[in-house]
Amino acid sequence: PSTPAIISDDLLVYGSTKGDIVWLNPSNGVVSARYQIGEAISATPSAVSAIRHPSGRMRELILAASNDGTVVAIDKGVRTQAWRLKLTAPVTTTVPSETNNTLFGEETIPRTSVFIAGQDQYLRAVDAHTGKPRWRVLTSAPLIPSPFTYGAVLYQQIPGEGLACFSTFPEDFSGKQEWLAASVRGNVLTTTKNDRLVTWDSTAKVLQILDPYNGSVTTTISLPNAKEVLADSVDNGSIFILTKNDELIRLAPR
Repeated sequence: PSTPAIISDDLLVYGSTKGDIVWLNPSNGVVSARYQIGEAISATPSAVSAIRHPSGRMRELILAASNDGTVVAIDKGVRTQAWRLKLTAPVTTTVPSETNNTLFGEETIPRTSVFIAGQDQYLRAVDAHTGKPRWRVLTSAPLIPSPFTYGAVLYQQIPGEGLACFSTFPEDFSGKQEWLAASVRGNVLTTTKNDRLVTWDSTAKVLQILDPYNGSVTTTISLPNAKEVLADSVDNGSIFILTKNDELIRLAPR
């Protein structure tokens, strides 16, 4: 294994150093399936439920990206390829997804997009059913952190520039940037109950709370002894801090 695992239908799904996506039964340690996508995999796979029809029919996918720039959507039921993209640079970030409603004539059709941050400096939105591009933005640096999607907006840390906010479903193929917070060097962990953003900067060891409308910093908390900071939910989640002394601290939302 070269990535953390996700759970899919009571199986563990993870990436390997050989470029396989692996399905493992945790009760007996037996590998039930493998799917070769490319070179070694560094990004944790993601499970995507893509709505196909207004009645609620779903397409269940496993999204995986490899270090050679290959991104593959695997049908979770039959474990065959739904679509594949080959980019010119590695993709080492997890691929998140969001769904919106699009009006076709008099009918509203839900459509799901997945969002790919690549080391080719592009941030892309791709249709989850077909793999066709919906929009893309060329940034000034290779993208290493994963995008953080939250409904109508997406947050992406751009190395050397700061935290950028994009519309998840713009009308323009060239994308739409809402704002850029140059002073924020961390990644979004979660939100507060009033939808403020909570970010963690692992280099400076600071936790910051931002105004979601313009990215301005409202609160900064220094955590010099933190080794790792995680959240258990993207929406008003608890924050877990692992310290250098191997203490575990939980900050509960209120």
